Amino acid sequence: MDNQRLKSISFLKGMAIILVILVHSSQSIHFNYENTNSAIKILSLVCKRMSELGQLGCQLFFAISALTICLSWKNKYIGNRGSERGSLTGFYKKRFLAIAPGYYTIIVLGYLINVLVFDKLSISQSLMIIINKNPLAIIANILFIHGVIPWANNNVVCGGWYIGTTMIFYLMFPALFAISTRWRKKINRDIRPLVFISLAMWIILYIVFCLVCKIEFKIENNSFQYFFIGNQMPVLLCGFVLYFLREDRLLEGVKYPLAKATVFFAATIGMWIIQDMIDLQIMFAFIPVVVGIGFSYLFIYMEYHFHNNGRLYRMIEKWGRISYSAYLVHLPFAWIFPALIVKCLERFSVNYNGAILWLILLIPMYAMIFIASSLFNKYLKCITPLFAKAINYNNGINLEEKNV
Repeated sequence: MDNQRLKSISFLKGMAIILVILVHSSQSIHFNYENTNSAIKILSLVCKRMSELGQLGCQLFFAISALTICLSWKNKYIGNRGSERGSLTGFYKKRFLAIAPGYYTIIVLGYLINVLVFDKLSISQSLMIIINKNPLAIIANILFIHGVIPWANNNVVCGGWYIGTTMIFYLMFPALFAISTRWRKKINRDIRPLVFISLAMWIILYIVFCLVCKIEFKIENNSFQYFFIGNQMPVLLCGFVLYFLREDRLLEGVKYPLAKATVFFAATIGMWIIQDMIDLQIMFAFIPVVVGIGFSYLFIYMEYHFHNNGRLYRMIEKWGRISYSAYLVHLPFAWIFPALIVKCLERFSVNYNGAILWLILLIPMYAMIFIASSLFNKYLKCITPLFAKAINYNNGINLEEKNV
């Protein structure tokens, strides 16, 4: 991948992690709408909605990760068959090295902090990131099979669902790439229908599952069904679409990508508001793919139409380079830090507005996360070669090009 392409991908990863931090930063603060004037009430509603939409940063991660893996597959596997670098074993080893050192570290730290600090000191649960200490759940996360296990999916490492779904995607990737390539060559040059076919297949299969098991058909936000690979597959396939359109040199000709991205983002917000108003949880089967298409157009705009590499752009790009480290370490700062501030204010009976407090805390919180993530990224650079040696992988890994 050329330098500009790496920059645009890093920028979008930076956007993704900033969004993810945004949603977690608001979960320790209550946005109070009662007994406030209209201006403060509107501010509270806007801040609450903005923070909630931050969770869609995971869909941006998915789309960009799928694209970068396709590019890596072309450059390192297709052109190097017969070598370790071009073998399936080498591919899976590299994926393992991209995830495992950091994830295992957070599992160990989270467990020790819960057992040695939170449990021993009986710290208030409102200040805790409680993890599932069930040995089977921890083993499931170590083996990266928690993406298919509801009771271990997102409670050993907070946000671990994304890792579980990503690892299933890595496992499936060679077959998905082969299917996409065959579709493109034998059936139809345009693979975009695969995005909607996968969505239809997921909904049909889930309906059948609900009928057989006699359970209610619903896909709630932040539920196992929402996190499951089937629900996220259409977003991942958006990355495949970008890759194949790029191969055919069609991305440069896409007109008005920013306007199209805006339309899909507006549709996403509209769908979110509708499901809030009438509790139509099935919307969360469609929201990921709609915002995924929007992010795809945003990538096209950033890659081929955006030329202002100013200070803000470079700052967000730096976030992208440490995005995986930030994903792993941000929660104590995004969750516990605001909770501590709230506890202090309540202890001294200080009146505050949740939205204004949240906005004030964003800058120091992001600063602390950036510093901690940079240090953790340096730690990963030191420890990853040890993991590589343990699994006999000799080609190294560039942390800035992780497909995470």
